Amino acid sequence: MFEPRKEIETLAPAIGRVSRFFRSLNMPEVALPGQPVEEAKGYICVLAEDEGFSVLLVVDYQASRQAVFFGHDGNPVPQGRVEAVVLEGLEFFEELGFILEEREIDAKSGPPAWLRDLSFFSPSRQAVAVARVPKDVETPAAAEAEPGTGLDRRAKTGRKGGKPSPPPSRKPEQAPATFEDEAFGLLEAAVEEVDISPEREHVAAARLLAAL
Repeated sequence: MFEPRKEIETLAPAIGRVSRFFRSLNMPEVALPGQPVEEAKGYICVLAEDEGFSVLLVVDYQASRQAVFFGHDGNPVPQGRVEAVVLEGLEFFEELGFILEEREIDAKSGPPAWLRDLSFFSPSRQAVAVARVPKDVETPAAAEAEPGTGLDRRAKTGRKGGKPSPPPSRKPEQAPATFEDEAFGLLEAAVEEVDISPEREHVAAARLLAAL
């Protein structure tokens, strides 16, 4: 029986111990527990151990570049049981929709180039996650752009919508009054005090007629 081996992230250290290898000819969509539904490739890897062999299954997702490893519960199995365990792995993949074939490996010439090109044989298998700044954390740039903590935010942003308030209008400064301006102002005030209304002229005419 094959069980998930979450502790395995890469098979790079064991690439020199690969004795048998199977790979899929197709890429069906696979839905494993805790994994997205994606197209994947399937592999069976038989590793030589000090005592017996370890049989591992690899489901390699193509889009997310994640590899899920399964190991047989009897690992390491003796050489006489390797064929039966490999057949069990083939049945496991057939149920998922894979079609596998065995690739020849020459132990004398070392691991072939196509085996080294497989992503799960790479030492740097895991991708580096990009750190994200939480939305509620104020960045240094925002702190410099809004100095003066404790102020009302509406006073800085103005009306609803985040637009800044227009600067207050200033009255034009008046130039200092000259001597001619003061004299002209006094003349205007004197003219305003003289009563030249029609009623005053009528009274004057009546007095003149009475004198005659």
